[in-house]
Amino acid sequence: MRFDVRYAAVAATCLLLSACSTKQWYEGGRAGVAEECRRLPSEAQYQRCMEDARLSYEDYQRRREGSDTPESMRR
Repeated sequence: MRFDVRYAAVAATCLLLSACSTKQWYEGGRAGVAEECRRLPSEAQYQRCMEDARLSYEDYQRRREGSDTPESMRR
């Protein structure tokens, strides 16, 4: 059996990608969203966009699961 570097590269990539948690992917995406918000033409659009960009991962999970009450408002 011949060792192929491409298979090793694919395996290494899969291992590296699995090391990143969903939360890390979400946090990285938030930075990109905030950058896109800065390009919006109106202040109102920018504010709405940034509200979503500032949403914590935990609040995002709650919203996704159907509970819209943010962590910061729970007591």
